[in-house]
Amino acid sequence: MVYVSQSAYDKTPKDFKGVWDVERWDLPNWEERREKYMGKRTIMPPFSLFDSTCLLVEGNGMEILSDEEWKKKKDELYGFLDKWD
Repeated sequence: MVYVSQSAYDKTPKDFKGVWDVERWDLPNWEERREKYMGKRTIMPPFSLFDSTCLLVEGNGMEILSDEEWKKKKDELYGFLDKWD
């Protein structure tokens, strides 16, 4: 799961974020899958995985958190690093 703060999402240039609004009837089982995508926020992160780009979709491997939630989650995920100082 990739966590993104609301402020980081807001700062992302428009060309790299959006809301999924394209129907994909060319994909198998789109009728069953469409609610997982339609209306969800998307972001193309400023990093690549395995020398390729990826589109992150809200609720499908990405969660956008309020800044307060992000700070708590960050401490939860990375707080152990403070113990190494």
